[in-house]
Amino acid sequence: MITQSLDRQGQPMICSDAEATRPSRKGAALLLSSIVGAALLEHRGPPKGRAHRHERLRAEKAPELLRTEVSEPPPTVFGVLQVETCEGSELGVGWKVQGLIVQGSVDPTDLPGQPYETGESADIDTVHHGPHDYGVATVDGWTFIADPEFRVSFDEQAVLQVSGTRRALAWVTNSVSTTHGFAWYLEGEMVRQIIYTEGELADEHGAPLPEEQGAPEPLSEDYVFEMMLRLTGVGWGAGAGADYSVWVCTS
Repeated sequence: MITQSLDRQGQPMICSDAEATRPSRKGAALLLSSIVGAALLEHRGPPKGRAHRHERLRAEKAPELLRTEVSEPPPTVFGVLQVETCEGSELGVGWKVQGLIVQGSVDPTDLPGQPYETGESADIDTVHHGPHDYGVATVDGWTFIADPEFRVSFDEQAVLQVSGTRRALAWVTNSVSTTHGFAWYLEGEMVRQIIYTEGELADEHGAPLPEEQGAPEPLSEDYVFEMMLRLTGVGWGAGAGADYSVWVCTS
């Protein structure tokens, strides 16, 4: 089978299963962004016209909420999306969200892109499909960072810049590209990362964690949310229901 991967400079390359190499740690964010972005464009097609320029650029860099051709727009609550089946007669429900969770408080100005706080607050759904770069919320002693454009979540250096030696969890669950995974940091080191896309292993680092025993299989949104609860002690319901301060990047 032919697969697409990234070389050490983050450039795409086509190779066979036997030749494929997993992406470098710095290339993981680029890989995830390209996977979910390609899935979005496959479903929707490339936007046309100047009015869609901003939408097209966001789709190339990271996923935007999928819109389906139905008589009324599908409802979205906390990142829920609805996707038409191949038959076009039924709707499936899934999540399309990603972010970083850090123990304790963080300084959002340490995030990539030199962000500033707008003074606005929003729910996580608005953060992910609005023109925002980050959403930041404090939940039960942890900082939840919504990361619609994969600026920090799976960039190891960027995560450590924000988290230091504290525990941190990067995570993604995307039903459009069927991409699900997480990365776990302890004492300033990424000790575990595992990402599946379309049911196949896309990247893995480190030995399985004890908390992975008995987690829902195969790796899916249920797996990701269960690992979130087991590793941080905070369930996704609390993160999804929080109010996020909106941050916009200057670079």
